Amino acid sequence: QGGPAEPRPRRSSGMAGRHGFQPCAMDTGTAAPAARGERGLVVAALIVHVVDVGLDLLVVLLLLSNGQWGFFFGAAGVILWAWLVSSLYISFGGGSPAPGDIDDGGTADRLPQFLLNFVQVQIFSEASRCVFHNGDTDYF
Repeated sequence: QGGPAEPRPRRSSGMAGRHGFQPCAMDTGTAAPAARGERGLVVAALIVHVVDVGLDLLVVLLLLSNGQWGFFFGAAGVILWAWLVSSLYISFGGGSPAPGDIDDGGTADRLPQFLLNFVQVQIFSEASRCVFHNGDTDYF
């Protein structure tokens, strides 16, 4: 009766949930919503990308209009090469299922992804998914 009282457990007011564990996106079957700061970074990256591509094309058109054929073909070749390599990497390299995997649809499934990435549509769809549909910002 007169002994020392047992200490009360401390309640954490951190990021943990009601039971002391952080909620896991795998438990719900949906992606965790992107933080507001991450969404801002996605929008900023998209704006930088659009400005970059626009300036690249503007330089190529300027070289074309001034008849600077050597520089025109050099700049156009660099731009097309960069688009081709990045499209191939996204479609057939990183992020793609391993060959023989059950989710691998083969070249038939990868070709539309390649074409959308090559014409710069894929980056807008990924940004839209990240910003408006609480998607994962890791792939942007």
